[in-house]
Amino acid sequence: MIGLTIKYKTLAGEGAGTPEGLLLDSYGGLEATLSALREQGVGSIEISAVYSRSPMPVTLEMIRRIYDAGLRVSLHGGLEDMTGEEYLRLFAPVFELVFSRQPSLSVTLHGLTDRAAQDRLTSDWAKAVLPVWPGLTFALENQRVRNETFPHEKDHFRIDALPAQLPKLSNMGICWDMGHYAYNVVQAGLPVETLPSAEALSLVRHTHIHCLKGLDTHHPILPHPISEYVGALKNAGYKGLYNIEVKPDKYHTYLDVREGMEDSIRVLREVLGE
Repeated sequence: MIGLTIKYKTLAGEGAGTPEGLLLDSYGGLEATLSALREQGVGSIEISAVYSRSPMPVTLEMIRRIYDAGLRVSLHGGLEDMTGEEYLRLFAPVFELVFSRQPSLSVTLHGLTDRAAQDRLTSDWAKAVLPVWPGLTFALENQRVRNETFPHEKDHFRIDALPAQLPKLSNMGICWDMGHYAYNVVQAGLPVETLPSAEALSLVRHTHIHCLKGLDTHHPILPHPISEYVGALKNAGYKGLYNIEVKPDKYHTYLDVREGMEDSIRVLREVLGE
């Protein structure tokens, strides 16, 4: 199934007339956007990002509106300084709603620059939350190791470093962010079609799919290197969402917003053989 990421503020209707609202503005509102994406072949919407500070009534309402459009839901969040029990209590209303409508849920987690804190929280959250909600999967996301936000190299952000950081649970895995991965590969002076290790590929449970423009991420999808990446996932037996994380505010200055998004969906469908 193809998924597509939409920002939390966009889904909450806070971005009209701003870069946050480019996607909805281009289609004429949330309902029209979700309907058009569904017609293009999208089956799931990833809400990005949902944190403890996100107002719960707003979060639940946007999930209901996604369901009303005939789509499924995944979530993009991040590790926060709270225990697994606290996270479980806080997000119980979300999980109760989601699992009343779909059998499984992928929650992507941004990691932390502090490796020790990341390991502690990942382990605690997995042990507290996953046994209670067996249909839930946590997916720790690979990130760029050098950029304006993280100016110092953090090797634990690399996808091939993630397997050693994961609790040994079947519903704990990796979100392969293909744009972040391509950035790291190019920065390392390797061919962009270089693939992750077989171990890392076997642990992928979710995806973020976007391409580079220069070294800038989250631009519309191109067949190369996405076809090579998707082929590797298929060979590894991947069964999860192929989730598009293309951001209109990155490309609207050189490409029509709808064209860039719909071309990305079309290219991914062709790569998947749909």
